[in-house]
Amino acid sequence: VILEIYVLFFALDYKDTYINNSFKVCDKKAYALCRHPGFYSFLMIYLGLWLTYQNALAFGMFIVYDLLNFIYICFQDHYTFMHTFDNYDDYKNRVPFLIVNKNSIKRCFRG
Repeated sequence: VILEIYVLFFALDYKDTYINNSFKVCDKKAYALCRHPGFYSFLMIYLGLWLTYQNALAFGMFIVYDLLNFIYICFQDHYTFMHTFDNYDDYKNRVPFLIVNKNSIKRCFRG
């Protein structure tokens, strides 16, 4: 949960994102690793719930919520963000979708 809060509220530049509404992509910190770093923390939250409770409901939540989250980030990546952020095509070329690579790890630690 802490990782999810960090990715959503602290990894982004506060002033640009929430005050100036600059609509610039963020390619620093966690957002240098992949374009949707919150996917992994969301996945870990529901995996943790399933491992904690070990019942069908928790397993269903793990599968369904993470699948819906994946569909949502695909929609964001292919439609919403293209029309929201400046130079999103360039950003897509620099930062991987979900699979972290050697260059994105280097960029993360530099940023």
